Amino acid sequence: MDYAGLTSATAPAVTSSAPGRIDLFTRGSAGNVVHTWFVNKVRQGQSDLGGRVMIATGSSVADTTLDVFGVTTSGTTYRKHFNGAQWSSWQPMGGAFTSAVGASANPSTKSTLITARGAAGEVFERTVTPSSNGAGWVRTPGTLWSARALGDARTGVGVVAVSSGSDQNAVVQRGSLVMAIRALYNSDPDVVTRPDGTWIMFGRSTNGELWFYDARSGGYANRSLGGIVR
Repeated sequence: MDYAGLTSATAPAVTSSAPGRIDLFTRGSAGNVVHTWFVNKVRQGQSDLGGRVMIATGSSVADTTLDVFGVTTSGTTYRKHFNGAQWSSWQPMGGAFTSAVGASANPSTKSTLITARGAAGEVFERTVTPSSNGAGWVRTPGTLWSARALGDARTGVGVVAVSSGSDQNAVVQRGSLVMAIRALYNSDPDVVTRPDGTWIMFGRSTNGELWFYDARSGGYANRSLGGIVR
């Protein structure tokens, strides 16, 4: 794919709003969010979505709609929604967070569960739909030492949540099950859920390399993809 000229002041975010399509979100030096999209690996266009955020997260229920969630320097969360034809304005959603927003899209209900870390490590969640920003942030059990990433919802299995613990080892939660995994990350981890409910977690290891933990049925693997992640 053609990434020529693409830069980001913070970690980029990626999602897919339709089969064969990749939606990439990067952050400009002024805090603005830039959307670049690809179809069948061919770059199709780019749009400056504005905003003034520290970091942005992209999400989609795969029906051509998109959501971007940004967190400002004061910790306030904003949402910008694409209905398949046009983008909304940036909508304030409150909060006082110290992490990026994690998002789990549910194509069957057309809803998205989002989560973020409070100033004292609290876990907050909220559910949004195309037409509503939800009823507000709800505190849920647990303590976070990093951002909390969510895998997309899959039928018949719970949503996977991953974060880094106080010792930098990964922490994985699915429903009431919480387990520590010997996978050292000094970045916020991310997770992708397969259609069968298995998942892959990614993060920057303490040596700067990109590592992944593959929780595939029948065998688990923790491997390096190499490179230097800054």
